[in-house]
Amino acid sequence: MNQTIEQRFNDLESIELDLKITILDNAIKLELISLKLKNSIKEGQIKNEKRCNDTFEK
Repeated sequence: MNQTIEQRFNDLESIELDLKITILDNAIKLELISLKLKNSIKEGQIKNEKRCNDTFEK
């Protein structure tokens, strides 16, 4: 491998950009998972409240 310093620098910049994109992509995926979990928790709370209300109304 007979690369010039400039070629190596460009390769490193490309790798850095790929890593930043991967990190951002993973952060977005984690945020989506977090939102889905929060939504599931809220849905569960609503179902539990409805179940309690139905029980007390009977």
